[in-house]
Amino acid sequence: MRNLLKTLALIGAVAGTTSLPVMAEAHDYSDALEIRTADVEVWGTREVESGDYAKGIEKLKTRLNPSGVSNFQAPILINLCVAYTATHDYENATRFCNRAIDNGYNLGLAYNNRGVLHYLTGNVDASIADFEKAGELARRYGIAKRNLARVQ
Repeated sequence: MRNLLKTLALIGAVAGTTSLPVMAEAHDYSDALEIRTADVEVWGTREVESGDYAKGIEKLKTRLNPSGVSNFQAPILINLCVAYTATHDYENATRFCNRAIDNGYNLGLAYNNRGVLHYLTGNVDASIADFEKAGELARRYGIAKRNLARVQ
């Protein structure tokens, strides 16, 4: 089965320059922060992974339950967090990253992605705290440990 986790490297995030989302496997961006879509594919995931964020957001929002509380909603919330972060819409990114955490499912990834958002918005302390929490919750990814090392 194809690995559905796609890594988006936010170029320049560590250096503080304008960031640009790209597929990490296509280039060597060893100092870039990593943000990922959920490992469960939902309608709109492919668009987010390919960089067509507007279309991905549109599709994901049609599947969104207003209460957002269920394991079925977690991938939608996580992917909306990724898409809004990648488009620099930090207000919506904050809303969906927080909702992904409040949802209670796939918390390691949700905390990692919010950590990237915090870093991009200049809140380094919150970013570090989220990467540490993500590392505690989801040791299998390793993404949070890499991001934490890059931030520190």
